Amino acid sequence: MSYSRNQINEYLATIDLTDKIVSDVGCADEAHYARRKCKGTPKEYYTFEYAEDYKTDFHFDLNFPIAEQLVEHPLAEIVFCIETLEHIYDPIQAIENLHTLCKENGILYLTAPFINPLHDVHDYLRYTIQYFEDVLPKLGFEVIKIAPRVATFPDLLGLFYSNEGMRMSKITQQLGYRGNFHDIGYIVKARRLG
Repeated sequence: MSYSRNQINEYLATIDLTDKIVSDVGCADEAHYARRKCKGTPKEYYTFEYAEDYKTDFHFDLNFPIAEQLVEHPLAEIVFCIETLEHIYDPIQAIENLHTLCKENGILYLTAPFINPLHDVHDYLRYTIQYFEDVLPKLGFEVIKIAPRVATFPDLLGLFYSNEGMRMSKITQQLGYRGNFHDIGYIVKARRLG
């Protein structure tokens, strides 16, 4: 298992699902992934994926309005969207769909890579802290915390800058470097507003 995935697993282990209604969106063939990593037993746990060949409870494409694809579903107190957003070509629509699935004051846990090689034929986007801080509030979420997933230098980004003859000191503040560490992805915790 990757270093990045281990950091996600450590974070999930701190979340208690006891007696909660939970939706796990974009879980692919790892249905109930978050359920296995978190503490407690949820009241209800629903899985979502776009492809019919995945064994999930609901099938819909996050790139299109969920209201047209999902007939009845209880609003979740906790919504997970783990390592999925980079595979969506319309992230604004996807976040609006996550908002639709989440009940008022419910919690969204969203993870996405920042520095990561292509890892699927449908691997479209990378996200920054600024993206989550700026976009989530515009789409009805209050950002509670953004936890960076970090890697040590030298790494993919460090090697790129070295090969390009660029100085790391110039980008330290801009890209979130902390000593020999830098952000390779983010874990976002947000609350659904009204």
